[in-house]
Amino acid sequence: MNPVSFLPRWTVLAAALLAGVAPTVQAAGENYPFPQSITYPHGIKPTNYTQAQMNTDLQSKYNQWRSLYLTTNGCAPGEMRVYCYPTYGEGQTISEGQGYGLVLSVYMANGTNTGREDFDALYRYVQRYRLPDCGLMSWKISADGLTADTWSAPDGDIDIAFALVMAHRQWGSDGAINYLAEAQAYIANLMTYAVNKTNWNISNAQFADTSLKNVCSYQIPYAFKVFHDVSGDSRWINVIEAAYDMFGHFQTLNPATGLVPNVCRMPTYVDFGDGNFKYGYDASRIPWRVAVDYLWHGQALSPLAQALPLRNTTWFQGASGGVPSKHYAEYKLNGQRNVRYGSPGNMVGPMAVAAMVDSGQQAWLNTLYDYLIGRPVSYDWPSGYYQDSVLLMTLLAITGNFPDMWNMTPAPPPPPPPVNLALNQPVTASSVSSGYVAANAVDGNGGTRWASASSDPQWIQVDLGSVRSVSNVRLQWEAAYGKAYQVQVSADATTWTTVAGTSTGDGGLDDLSFAATPARYVRIYGTARGTRYGYSLWEFEVY
Repeated sequence: MNPVSFLPRWTVLAAALLAGVAPTVQAAGENYPFPQSITYPHGIKPTNYTQAQMNTDLQSKYNQWRSLYLTTNGCAPGEMRVYCYPTYGEGQTISEGQGYGLVLSVYMANGTNTGREDFDALYRYVQRYRLPDCGLMSWKISADGLTADTWSAPDGDIDIAFALVMAHRQWGSDGAINYLAEAQAYIANLMTYAVNKTNWNISNAQFADTSLKNVCSYQIPYAFKVFHDVSGDSRWINVIEAAYDMFGHFQTLNPATGLVPNVCRMPTYVDFGDGNFKYGYDASRIPWRVAVDYLWHGQALSPLAQALPLRNTTWFQGASGGVPSKHYAEYKLNGQRNVRYGSPGNMVGPMAVAAMVDSGQQAWLNTLYDYLIGRPVSYDWPSGYYQDSVLLMTLLAITGNFPDMWNMTPAPPPPPPPVNLALNQPVTASSVSSGYVAANAVDGNGGTRWASASSDPQWIQVDLGSVRSVSNVRLQWEAAYGKAYQVQVSADATTWTTVAGTSTGDGGLDDLSFAATPARYVRIYGTARGTRYGYSLWEFEVY
């Protein structure tokens, strides 16, 4: 991989996008209200329905989806979750579903609906179930919210981070949630914990560098391009190139179909041995995800952005005899059916987006769209949470309502300076010396301080008033500093989790960053003083 030769393409691409997408008229509250109704820089859309009718079709499907799958049951006040029924028969929530819900909410938002309220409520639920070891979301939470799995599933996290970026573009970041700051932290966590730095693929869970299992549909080039642009981290170029290396391998391996399996073993792309070396529910998303890259960027990232989905949908047309209903829910990579039943939303929807990459597929695209809008959104098989969610996500793209907001104008105003969440909040401490009370450390006055007794351990804690996303603590020490201490967070001031700390503190300003973590209480727990005096802080700031 050669980032130096790759970088100039981004510059050319950004200029092309800015020149090729007309600014959208703003409505109250949203910069890009639904319907966006864009013509993509590349590709085609259905021609058998007017744009107005396609917008109506999508709105109707979304209303049904929202009614069935968004719920506050099992949530804390102010939260909302995606009800994954009957795919997960107990009505659990999975991170993938929260990702779909967030993307749909930000793209469907306008002045007539509760898009932003839905988005914020869905994200608050995400915040509560982010894993302390990586800052990514638990992949599965019980319906009552009491049990959360300890592993992540990065496809959901990718959609969550992507949706946060688009929320910044849709609404700006000066509200209750700083979308851009949350997105940047989430993108950093994905790079740190979900990207295998040996082969640059997204792995199946956190601690990616030790995993050889690759869930192929977790490779989403258009999202990685956004992450590169937002973060400035050139390593996302490696992730894009690695995704296309894998896609190219399977197109060469299966030239008649171009099908990519659900799962493969890295770094040789062979069968992982878990029964998933086939084209099924997971892999069915790949033609859609890759085709969106073409709609937005053409072949700027890879010629395969057009070639792979075109190969997929051409094969699918032949395999179904040009009749979308005559499809199956699983295929072998050579195109032979693997089961005798279908799964319309997730199998046909992505193939329709794939047909958008070439004008020669216009009639086929029209046929696929006509079939899709006739599909019910329902709990009843062959619908359900997964099929209906992929159907809605693909309809966004098919109808011209999935623009790359990051590279569109107008842009929202820049986010405000970070807010010190601890400022003038209730604060307590293990002890006070000589009248230097704990409140002095959170009063925003650099001339007042808190001082503790001259013994170990000592602590000072602040109540943020409600659960907030916390990722940074700044400590301005007086001469009596902490040599060893921990930064701890809690939801109830009883059970504490350590998120940062040091054993080699030397006073002055300590600026400690860590994975964004939901918390109401933040505590500095000192275990070793740097002097014979107590601990003394001019300021204790939380961000």
